[in-house]
Amino acid sequence: MCQDIAFPEKPIRLVYFSFVPVHPIHTRQAAKVMQQNHILSRLPGATLILNAMCALAFAAGSPASDLERERRLAEQTVDAIFEGEPLMLNATGHEFLGIYTRAETAPERGAAIILHGRGTHPDWEQVAGPLRKALPAHGWSTLSLQMPVLDKDASYYDYVENMPEAPPRIEAALGYLRNLGTDRIILIAHSCGVHMIMAWIRQHGDAGIDAYIGIGMGATDYQQPMRQPFPFDRIRVPLLNIYGEGDYPAVQRQAAQLEPMLAQINRRSAQHRIPGAGHYFNGHETELSAVISNWLDTLFPQKNQPGEGGGRYRGTDREEPDAPVCQRSRAAPSEPESTTGECSTRSMPLQSVKSMDSRLPLISSMMMRLRLPCAKTSALTWIS
Repeated sequence: MCQDIAFPEKPIRLVYFSFVPVHPIHTRQAAKVMQQNHILSRLPGATLILNAMCALAFAAGSPASDLERERRLAEQTVDAIFEGEPLMLNATGHEFLGIYTRAETAPERGAAIILHGRGTHPDWEQVAGPLRKALPAHGWSTLSLQMPVLDKDASYYDYVENMPEAPPRIEAALGYLRNLGTDRIILIAHSCGVHMIMAWIRQHGDAGIDAYIGIGMGATDYQQPMRQPFPFDRIRVPLLNIYGEGDYPAVQRQAAQLEPMLAQINRRSAQHRIPGAGHYFNGHETELSAVISNWLDTLFPQKNQPGEGGGRYRGTDREEPDAPVCQRSRAAPSEPESTTGECSTRSMPLQSVKSMDSRLPLISSMMMRLRLPCAKTSALTWIS
């Protein structure tokens, strides 16, 4: 930190030690100040002070996020919320804001964790806010997170140094949804939020999620190219990349590089370019949410759609199985008959189910000889 003081000869700028984490760029500025003010270099302990600042800068490794600015954003955001429930999550001892919005249809199809772009908040009017409010109408609950922010003038490279703060927040959100009993979780990120999710994927892979949606992937600042490529090799769940026709050049290049890799990630992966849209999708919010909900429908069809099972992904390759997957129903025997794919669910009195137990081996053997796709010897249903 610096402040002006007056010496008899002339005003100079005194650099003194601070316990606030110092970014390397601040250390370079301090060294420049010492060169410009030769009197300072003759002050007792000046070299020791600069060395201490350098050591602190490298020990910190990355600039701390602006917690005061984050606090102000949280206060302003909570006051303006009309849809959803604000809540505080905890990551590495720091509480941060999340906005949980429940699915408007029952049963809930799953939940989407949403990450905003650089320096904004979970209800930002571009992308994050519209999506967190639109997806519940399609059966998806949403949990929009406040991600780390720096000062308003911070660049992409400043945020790169700050990325280690992001994965613990994503982990906290995943834990919150699991505690609610959420069975299916989607990650959605826009712009700088994509870089934060990729930092999490580098650490954890895609464990615990069922799909990933990146919006405006690869956005950086002018003459600040990505320092390392995205870890697509660690993703096996279906991936959807969405970008605008008028998006940034870096985003367009990323889409071109990703195109031949999509099938290797997962056969259900896809890319979608929204005509006329820019990086922030102003005026294209409805189309953006429709692209996402329609793609999720292809992955996880609703159970009331004829001929669709809505099964979850199973297996080491994270692919959805071609053959129907059946399991014992958790539903009460009094539920009405329903049909999903090649397997039907017929409700039976509990006594009838018990009376069939002694005949299960014989019935299963007969079904195997007939090579039927699913053997229903009691109330069976799709994995939901």
